[in-house]
Amino acid sequence: DTPNPIRIVQIQKREPVKRLFPVFQKFEPHLRIVPVLNTPELENPYLAVWRVTNNIDGDRDLYISGKMVVIDGTNKSREIDNFPREWPPDVNPTPSVLEKLRELGLVDLPEEFLKKWHLL
Repeated sequence: DTPNPIRIVQIQKREPVKRLFPVFQKFEPHLRIVPVLNTPELENPYLAVWRVTNNIDGDRDLYISGKMVVIDGTNKSREIDNFPREWPPDVNPTPSVLEKLRELGLVDLPEEFLKKWHLL
């Protein structure tokens, strides 16, 4: 019941997202914004938005058909995307770093918080 329905799509990336664009075009009457991810953030809207906005280049990763926009928010690679350099890995603190920060009294984060934000 919205004029701009959003549907996040999670894929196992085996080919460039632009090759999947014709499949998405079939659903254009029902969709407007289609972010595509190849990481498991679907249950965490904050991380899904973070992933999409940090993994796109406006010149390379937007595909537009009529009123629909498909956003390639996937990690890029040389093999699949012909991306010229290694895609940077996620940077998360190790459990030992988090424990040290707790010992020093610098952070007091509950386990549930750390799991929710993928810090563990």
